[in-house]
Amino acid sequence: MWRDKLLGVITVLLFLTGISTISWVLFKGYFKKKEFQEVGQLSCVTEEVNTVMKDSHLNGLVNKNDPIKVLKDFYKCNTVKRNDLVYFRISPPIEPVVRVVYGLPGDNFKVEETDIKNQWHLFINEKRVEIDGSPYFIQSRHTPPLRTYQVSRKGVLGANEYIILSNVPPGLSDSSNLGLIKSNSFEGKVYPLSAN
Repeated sequence: MWRDKLLGVITVLLFLTGISTISWVLFKGYFKKKEFQEVGQLSCVTEEVNTVMKDSHLNGLVNKNDPIKVLKDFYKCNTVKRNDLVYFRISPPIEPVVRVVYGLPGDNFKVEETDIKNQWHLFINEKRVEIDGSPYFIQSRHTPPLRTYQVSRKGVLGANEYIILSNVPPGLSDSSNLGLIKSNSFEGKVYPLSAN
């Protein structure tokens, strides 16, 4: 009789252990999948670099001297997405900068001169680009490069063409003064390591 009770208790304990293990695996799998969706494929990342934000052109989003993590070569196996923070290198001798992706291949874009002398507004998919509720503007005494690209591309971003911007107008080392950017200029994806 006591053996039957002992076997019953052991069976219940094994059953509960099995249910707990299955629940834990499903729970961890769900959050791992969610984490993967947020971060992306990491098999192409060749290096993770911890550094600091070098300029103040993303203030309010990532401030100067804030710690950041760069996932080098992230875009070799991941798609560039709107609002990604990219580690952008203008040319080999110049240090990379962090900028935000606003325009993606296939997006419509236009640059219009404003009533303010030498200022231009940027529209992506017919919506004016704004930063913290204020219109983003390009400062230029001449026709900005994006306006020239608008004419030559008939206002549509081609394959592998992106618009990246600073968070502080009028922008520097971004599409404001460089025009359309190719993804091979993106050395990696950036993640801020501290909250502002």
